[in-house]
Amino acid sequence: MGQAIDPVAIDSQLVVNEVPIHRVATSLGDQSPDKRAQSAAQTVARWAPGQNFSVQVVPGGRRAETVARVNMGTSTVLTVTPAEAKASQSDLKALAQLIANRLNQASRLPAIQVGKPKVELPPDRQAEVSLVGSMARKSTIKAEPQGLVEVQRVPGKLLVRPMGLGSASIQVVAAGHAVQVPVLVMPYALDPTKPVRASVAGRPAAASLVEGAVRSTLLRHAAHVEVRSIDVAPVAPGATRTVRARIRATAPGRFPFEGVIGVEVENHSGSWLQETELWYSNHPENVRQPQRLYWGEVRRGNPVRMLYHHKNVSPATLVVRYMLVNRGDTPKRVAVTLGDAPSDKNPTRAGYRAGEQFLKYWLSSGAEIVELPPQSLVPLTVRTITVGQTMSGLVRLDVLGSEGESVVVLGDALHPISVYPEWKGAMETVGAWRVGPPVSLEGRKITLDGRSQWVYGRPFNEVTMEYTVGGRFGYARIGQRPISAVDGDDKLQGNFGVVYEVQGLFSNPTQDPVTVDVFVEASAGYGAALFEIDGALQGFGMMQSKSETRIARVRLAPGETRTMQFKTVPLSGANYPMTLTARPMGVK
Repeated sequence: MGQAIDPVAIDSQLVVNEVPIHRVATSLGDQSPDKRAQSAAQTVARWAPGQNFSVQVVPGGRRAETVARVNMGTSTVLTVTPAEAKASQSDLKALAQLIANRLNQASRLPAIQVGKPKVELPPDRQAEVSLVGSMARKSTIKAEPQGLVEVQRVPGKLLVRPMGLGSASIQVVAAGHAVQVPVLVMPYALDPTKPVRASVAGRPAAASLVEGAVRSTLLRHAAHVEVRSIDVAPVAPGATRTVRARIRATAPGRFPFEGVIGVEVENHSGSWLQETELWYSNHPENVRQPQRLYWGEVRRGNPVRMLYHHKNVSPATLVVRYMLVNRGDTPKRVAVTLGDAPSDKNPTRAGYRAGEQFLKYWLSSGAEIVELPPQSLVPLTVRTITVGQTMSGLVRLDVLGSEGESVVVLGDALHPISVYPEWKGAMETVGAWRVGPPVSLEGRKITLDGRSQWVYGRPFNEVTMEYTVGGRFGYARIGQRPISAVDGDDKLQGNFGVVYEVQGLFSNPTQDPVTVDVFVEASAGYGAALFEIDGALQGFGMMQSKSETRIARVRLAPGETRTMQFKTVPLSGANYPMTLTARPMGVK
């Protein structure tokens, strides 16, 4: 308990032990607000330990108004009139009781009391520390070491302004009483003064790619970033757009940053190269236990397309993880175009969803450019697959930078407990690198060496479908002639993951207008279909065996010849070959 009291009037405000009690707003008789505050301070100065402050309501009469007195024993500290209560936007008794409560609390303070056991602040922000007590006003303030923080005393508090980074101590000393307050000035978890830049590709780069690039780039500037809002739009080829994101960034040993950050997003779309290889990660398709699923090395100038498709037939839940590995001592940049589906009991639907995501970006040369720090692992996908579920994906990877640079791709099935803690929040997300930060290779028990298998050359196929009115129907087969492995020892039955470009040529030599329909048939069994038709991606969903779906209609004037472009990819989980047929409308 405090054994002394330090009342003072600052203008019209009564302050006790450096605690503001009340600012007098009205005069009473011939006493101004300042005089009334001074009189109250003089009365409180006679306080004795153990005394309490109380409220007495004095009813008015014909010539007197009702008032409330704040008393200290038999002495009146302050009289609250109706005018005073009105000026404070309160009622008579409530204001008097508030003043009494504040006086009681202030009188019980020790000699020195600070409001924070320690102060942590960033380099550009001032901190306030309350300093109250019966000896607070008379105390001396000293900060050590000199030059790290500047301390200014104002009534009831200290203003602490940083001058540099590091640890300091503020000492408050008065008549045998001393309090020490540690101060730590930390850099921000994400420095808002430094430029943040992200890169994408696309013609244009879709808003969703821009958002993903912003999120992943911010994550590389802090241990954890919560994006609370983000203003994104497509970015044209060669253009740069500043994207504003409201975030909260945290990191160990750094001060949290909350606010708006501007990220410069540049669209690098000048050098989109066709994939030179298809990597087929489907061995095994049925995963029975934790194991390595794939190893490959992507080299600069040789983009690859990779298909992965795995079903959990083990007795327990598994996690399938694909990641990029930078084994070098310099950062690497990889253009990533990803289609990654949630795990599904229906393997065809999983493959369809992955293919739909992939083609949406691939058809416009869209990619996020992901940076891999030196000696690091970066997640592509981390998917939980329960027993009987299938996970599927299709991804294009292109290493940018100097000649000879490369990045390793690793795929694994593992128990959920083995997922890196840093990546648990990225599980089940599309684009795990946007949520799961890079992790260091140091101390990781993981085999980085391997040998590429199931690698197929040039994953493209061009076919022609011709139909002349009055002649035989036009046909094209998708997934019939398998491409060969680069080592010549294997052929990819079904051509899963191969891009088909179908050139449709339709002629009408007759004197009458004719409408031609183009159908896709699930010739080999249950399947699904996705087609880009004259520049627009269209999905035709699940298809039963031998069923057919119309995907296009062509109206030909007499003597007219028209061409139409179709692109498609044989999808994981579906059955191939499929058949395209062109025939007159209404004819089977």
